[in-house]
Amino acid sequence: MAIEDDTIDEHDETFLVELTNPSGAVIVDGTAIGTIDGNLSCADRGSTSTDTLPTASVSGTSADEDAGKMDMTVTVTGAMCQDYAFQFKVSADTRPGRSSATLNADFRQPKSVTLAAGQTSVDFSVPLIDDDVVEGDETFKLRVWSKRLPGLRNLADVEVYPTIVDDDTAQLQLPGTGATSVTEGGWLSFVVTLDRPSNTDVTFDYATSDGSSPAAAEGDDYEAASGTATISAGDLSVTVAVRTLDDTLDEHDENVDLTVSNLSGASPDSDDTATGVITDDDDPPAMRVGDATAVEGDQLQFTVTLDAPSGRKVTVKRRTYDGSAVAADPDNDYEPLTLAVGTVTIAAGATSQTVSVHHQH
Repeated sequence: MAIEDDTIDEHDETFLVELTNPSGAVIVDGTAIGTIDGNLSCADRGSTSTDTLPTASVSGTSADEDAGKMDMTVTVTGAMCQDYAFQFKVSADTRPGRSSATLNADFRQPKSVTLAAGQTSVDFSVPLIDDDVVEGDETFKLRVWSKRLPGLRNLADVEVYPTIVDDDTAQLQLPGTGATSVTEGGWLSFVVTLDRPSNTDVTFDYATSDGSSPAAAEGDDYEAASGTATISAGDLSVTVAVRTLDDTLDEHDENVDLTVSNLSGASPDSDDTATGVITDDDDPPAMRVGDATAVEGDQLQFTVTLDAPSGRKVTVKRRTYDGSAVAADPDNDYEPLTLAVGTVTIAAGATSQTVSVHHQH
């Protein structure tokens, strides 16, 4: 009997052959079964089938947090003859030393998918939630399974641990110009911050130095400070304190610098140095000029004095005006001084300066 060939992938099929109307013999068994091998290349899930079911695996188990979704594929080692619905159960990754992602905070529940009969793969995706938290790469447990249905066999469940790659980095931020100041004798508080929390410690080294002019002097205006500072995981700032020294010297407000280096766990600020200002609280010294005496023809030496040194240059205008001595003709007793001509300058740290007036002979 000839069998018709076709291009359909199908189960084995049977038909019956029956003997009738015998002549010269008696029919004892007049029915036979013919089987057409369908060359079926799929596995039958039926509970009575002896077909070996394929095994499943999952690929594509990593994605950046800001990708929006993690695209994955379930692949089976061979096609099945019936549609197969895959479902997904997610849970925390409880393996030691792992940082687990959180459902509805880092990702959302994926939707079930159906592997069509005769196919060997189906795609699905896990929605990802982008945030600004520095949390490191995180994983979660994903179980691929299917409901148990009467009369059908199921594939073995598959467990994988997808990875969500963190794309966030905290940036270290130093206090800006004028943000850190204190009256001399107090503590300069440099508040170093992060622009966002980090789930790991951020550390950096720091050291003080004399700032730009007018510069504070180490040992005179402040105590040198250096060390390592830590912004603990979850925190946003740490304060580096620098002790300033009180004195009685009237001086400019002065600058001291704090420089950071060896940063770990965050990206650097655009500048690695912050400037603190030590505000002076001392009154300016009192100034006086003393009387002077000289014989005719000598120089009169007037001494301008301060009652205490100043940390800054002190200047004052000087001029003369007549008493009983007359500068103008016809007496010409002395050579006059005018405001437009000169200034008396007492250098920083000094306490006196002389003013000379020529006495005419």
